[in-house]
Amino acid sequence: MTKAIIFDLDGTLADTMGDLVLAMNEMLRQLGYPERTREELLRCINRGARNFVYGALPDGAFPSIDDEGVTNALRIYSAAYAAHPVVTTAEFPGMTEALRALKADGWRLGVLSNKQDELVQTVIATLFPGIFDAVSGQRDLPTKPNPAAALRMAAELGAEPRNCVFCGDSDIDMKTAVNAGMYPLGVAWGYRSPDVLRAAGAAAIVEKTEDLGASCKMPPDPQKP
Repeated sequence: MTKAIIFDLDGTLADTMGDLVLAMNEMLRQLGYPERTREELLRCINRGARNFVYGALPDGAFPSIDDEGVTNALRIYSAAYAAHPVVTTAEFPGMTEALRALKADGWRLGVLSNKQDELVQTVIATLFPGIFDAVSGQRDLPTKPNPAAALRMAAELGAEPRNCVFCGDSDIDMKTAVNAGMYPLGVAWGYRSPDVLRAAGAAAIVEKTEDLGASCKMPPDPQKP
């Protein structure tokens, strides 16, 4: 039996908000809009870059998320972020050690993020070189919580969905796990509260990075409440 853990990136493996805030505020300045605080931008993340940009723009700036003005804003944001994706971004303390311990215990490891794929690849290669067996950001499939990308990653890792843990810090991640028939494991150190994670279907919450291994010792049971 192949067992696998698929991790979210932002707020799960690493604290990326500093660089996200820098890039988003650069976009807002270029467009002549007021800058946003970290707390304001935290409310907008998890649903992909376009939703992140749309949420950061002033209310009523564009009639819909599909407006060409949002596309232009996304282009500016993406260029700003690509210019400095790993300046303040850092792994959460103890994460590399926890991941290496999981690999030593026989787990296959993947990363699945709603962030643009090229940026996910850059961040993971910088912070966790050689650790993950599969890494994917937003490509051709729908964003989480649609399960399609998670199911594709499970296949890439050689594991059945029922033998996969999906580990993340948001309601989107927990819903992805439930939708894909994987074990929903939340983390307490991320961008959403444990209560939000439990309400979205988390079967367990990990309090510290060093507890990741213990949280994944038992075979995942997607039917467990």
